[in-house]
Amino acid sequence: MRPSFFQSLGFSRPSRFGGARGASESAFGLIFWENDAASGRCLAVNAHAEAVLGYPVNAWKESPTFWRDHLHPDDRETTVAFREAAIAEGKPFRQEYRMLTAQGRVVWLRDCAQIVEGARGRRLVVGVSFDVTEQHETEEALRESVRRYREMLENARLIAVSLDPQGTITFCNDFLLGLTGWERREVIGRDWFDLFAPTEGRESRRRRFLGWMRDGSLPLHVKTDLLTRSGRRRMIAWNHGILRDTRGGISGCTSIGEDVTERNELQLQVIHAQKMEALGRITGGVAHDFNNLLTAISGYSELLQMRLPEGDSQRKLAEEIEKVVDRASELTRRLLAFSRKQPGKPRRLNLNDIVANMDGMLRRVIGENIALRVVFDKDLHLVEADPGQLEMMVMNFAANARDAMPKGGTLTLETANLDRVQAGAVAALRSLSSGEWVALTVRDTGIGMDETMLSRMFEPFFTTKEMGKGTGLGLSTIYGIVRQSGGAIEVQSRVGEGTEFCVYLPQATGPQEPEKAEETPTRASRRGGETLLLAEDESSVRDLLTNVLTSEGYRVIHANDGNDALVKARNEKETIHLLLTDIVMPGLSGADLAKQLVAERPNLRVLFMSGHTGAIAIKPDLLPVPSAFLQKPFSMATLFQRVRDLLAEEAAPPARRS
Repeated sequence: MRPSFFQSLGFSRPSRFGGARGASESAFGLIFWENDAASGRCLAVNAHAEAVLGYPVNAWKESPTFWRDHLHPDDRETTVAFREAAIAEGKPFRQEYRMLTAQGRVVWLRDCAQIVEGARGRRLVVGVSFDVTEQHETEEALRESVRRYREMLENARLIAVSLDPQGTITFCNDFLLGLTGWERREVIGRDWFDLFAPTEGRESRRRRFLGWMRDGSLPLHVKTDLLTRSGRRRMIAWNHGILRDTRGGISGCTSIGEDVTERNELQLQVIHAQKMEALGRITGGVAHDFNNLLTAISGYSELLQMRLPEGDSQRKLAEEIEKVVDRASELTRRLLAFSRKQPGKPRRLNLNDIVANMDGMLRRVIGENIALRVVFDKDLHLVEADPGQLEMMVMNFAANARDAMPKGGTLTLETANLDRVQAGAVAALRSLSSGEWVALTVRDTGIGMDETMLSRMFEPFFTTKEMGKGTGLGLSTIYGIVRQSGGAIEVQSRVGEGTEFCVYLPQATGPQEPEKAEETPTRASRRGGETLLLAEDESSVRDLLTNVLTSEGYRVIHANDGNDALVKARNEKETIHLLLTDIVMPGLSGADLAKQLVAERPNLRVLFMSGHTGAIAIKPDLLPVPSAFLQKPFSMATLFQRVRDLLAEEAAPPARRS
């Protein structure tokens, strides 16, 4: 006789569920049942059914629809339809469904059943039900865990990706797709490096990855750039983990990545700003010392010219010296502009006017083979800056663009307003005060710059031009002017695709101060007789000024530094009419010297001088006496005029200003 369905499973016939054999079968945690195929009535069921569902065995047999009535409402229709179809076909079947217990709890059952012939040709459905509730709850908990994990990854805005040992993508989350612009069907199954690694270095990255997979030495933390579909690059900080199969073999890796592009850019900007600040301090110091030397050279050249008659060959040599000094002075002015120590005369102005007034000059600078395109915002806000410095900035931009387009091209200058929202999206403005800005965009179609050039372009004396073709101060001067004007600058460039500079200047606020007429220095006709105290630590400048002022009839007390000047002033019994002092000196500074002497001699006039200005310069209105400032190098005519003007002014009241 062929074994029955239950005998094939190792159990006795379900029609004999009682006795010791039935009890032992119930111990397996299984429900055995036998139904009439035609009516669906339960003919027999073992005692374990009551243990699982809570209904007495008799209840199963009393109602022909008991099983149907206690199915979970959401499963009832599909479960009954499936069973009826299987019975109609007369084939064994399996199905899973939910039932409600007597206590209202949901239980998952998995049925294995077949159709058999009973007595007198009666068709029976015999089966066994497994309680798989715990398995389903575990699976549901796992699905919920996966859902929460996925939700966490998406909300945390992190990349999640898994690769097999060959680098094929087996999983990725939505954030990666949104960041890179790809669709899931285009990513899963593709090689990671073909899709996301930049062309340069792609093969070396692939080889390193394959080696890590072979050795199980994948680094935990690494930072790489990620190529998007559009070709843009994002910097990603990765956390890697090795995946292993049940035998311990390497089955791939899983990686969590954070997009740190903006953070990385800000860090680079901070480093760049610190480097430029250090260079600014160095160049400012160099310019200061250089201006001291130029003051001496220029002064002695003037003395020679005054003592030599017109037409004398020696006088012509002195005039040539003066021309060289002027050129050197321009060099120091550029260095001071870079270090933001170049004194400026800011006023309210419209960038459109600056660019429009330079149109003819710009066209001459760039040449006929370069087209000039100007796009103005007609409602452009005003900015507050030195017009001469802005003209120098625009001219340097034009010269730089001309050199970048030796075969011709187009130079575009465009102005625009930026509101607070637009300014907030500009990386270069995030560290500056919020507000509205004015932008000047300068764009060329030239040869462009590579990463190395971009990282160093604002450094003074850095140039890619041939020896003797440039000083390397054009862009550094622009950088200094922009920063001194309270603005910022951004650059985008690619080799062969041109360069775009964006200058951002803050919109002018507050009332406009009236402009003061600029005085032209003239040689003072009145000769001196007053006593001057000269404090200068640079011996060449000190000797020069002592000689020229003495030659003008002044009595000069010269001192090597501030401390020396203070001692000599206190030892001087006669009236000292004017203090001529350098600001930056070892020991006691010129500003502190002036404050102490003015406190002791309220009628003392003060004339400051320095090779550099900025925060170290004393403001004349901090002293209650007439004072002025001379930027080195200066002409002797300017010196004489300032001295005479100060000595001619009435003394201010001795009380200090608050």
